[in-house]
Amino acid sequence: MMPPNMKETPLDGINVINKKRGTNFAFRDTTNSQKHYYSRVAIDYFKVNQGTFAKPDEYVLNSDMYFALDKMVDEEIQDRNLILNGPFMDCSTTNQIFDKNNKLIRTHFLDTYYRRKSVTGDSPVSVHIYIMQNDDKMVKMMVAYHDKDSLIFKDLFQSVKTFEWN
Repeated sequence: MMPPNMKETPLDGINVINKKRGTNFAFRDTTNSQKHYYSRVAIDYFKVNQGTFAKPDEYVLNSDMYFALDKMVDEEIQDRNLILNGPFMDCSTTNQIFDKNNKLIRTHFLDTYYRRKSVTGDSPVSVHIYIMQNDDKMVKMMVAYHDKDSLIFKDLFQSVKTFEWN
């Protein structure tokens, strides 16, 4: 899913795994341009009691969920003044897949999106926080990238549409 002309490369020590902040990746264009690209992906998995989370096919975007997602953004960004646009919330579905009984199913996921100022002074950063729920399990995936790099990584960040519970 990485663009074919890219290879992972250390960029000022950026691509490190940090439990709190996720994994940062820097990519160097292998053509003659030698440009650098940035993305950050953090994935959290939660397993709790049965019935704690919504079923995969439930549409769950209501006023309580808007409030909870807005609070989650506040906790992630810590300084509300960094936000340029948003947060915006949406409930979308993954691509249709067949389950074990040959029935077409889709998983609803929440997409919370905002744009923030870059802490390094580069172009603004777009952030998507995807939440997929399945009764006693939840996956939270945060994807961030510089806006100037969005065309390079657009297909990579559509991978949430292929998510399925096993």
